[in-house]
Amino acid sequence: MNIKISDVGLEYLENKQHKTITLVINTSGGGCCPTFESEDIYFKAPQNPEEFNEFEVNSFKIYIDKKARVNTPALQFDVEKKLVFTKFTVRGLALKKQG
Repeated sequence: MNIKISDVGLEYLENKQHKTITLVINTSGGGCCPTFESEDIYFKAPQNPEEFNEFEVNSFKIYIDKKARVNTPALQFDVEKKLVFTKFTVRGLALKKQG
């Protein structure tokens, strides 16, 4: 899996002193409702590492949920800025959307 961290993302991680990224894929719904997926990013190692693929990128340890499906040549971590909020994000996931 090709994983990239933007320059802004690297700066964010270094400023926050994060050394680990964990990408979790959550599945919701079911029963009478269709299922859909969402992602969460944490800055610590997962409690269940057997459910993740482990990578090292730019000296950062990255755990990617084995359920993650990538629909671009690279999974791209970046920072999104909106007004006063800053969010560490990921692009390139194929998530099942509600609908």
